[in-house]
Amino acid sequence: MLYVYTGKGEGKTSSAIGKVIRALGYGKKVVVIQFMKGRESGESKFLSKLARSNKNLKFYKFGSKKFMRKGEEHKEHKLEAEKAMKKAREALKQRPFLLVLDELGDAVYFKLVKLDEVLDLINSAGKTNIIITGMYVPRKIKKVADLVSEIKEIKHPYKRGQLAKKGLDY
Repeated sequence: MLYVYTGKGEGKTSSAIGKVIRALGYGKKVVVIQFMKGRESGESKFLSKLARSNKNLKFYKFGSKKFMRKGEEHKEHKLEAEKAMKKAREALKQRPFLLVLDELGDAVYFKLVKLDEVLDLINSAGKTNIIITGMYVPRKIKKVADLVSEIKEIKHPYKRGQLAKKGLDY
């Protein structure tokens, strides 16, 4: 199965992590690879800690500490995304039950990863279930997905000047 969590609302990574917890609860092998997430977050701290204590979870985080904006030079981000794709190909060879590719949709959108490379990865998944997240998941990936959930933003405190809160938003 290929699951896609996309859209401009919050909760894409959280939804993926919910599936990770569910799979681990049944003793399944899970690999989580984060693209474009070089900065520390609550979920990365939790997954790192959990991976150290649970042999069924492997967690990898790739990305620059700098926030990425459209139209800027992305050399460091591109190198990190290439490392993440290499790790994803290696992970598939181990045939985990679930492979989460967090923010891969945005890595394609920002041209850090080639769409054809992602489609090849999906086609080589065998029985491994894959989750791809990202605000901007390409139409071709959504087309081959078994489940696509679009998370829509209705209202956000950031638009009123409220900064992100540690422990809730990152």
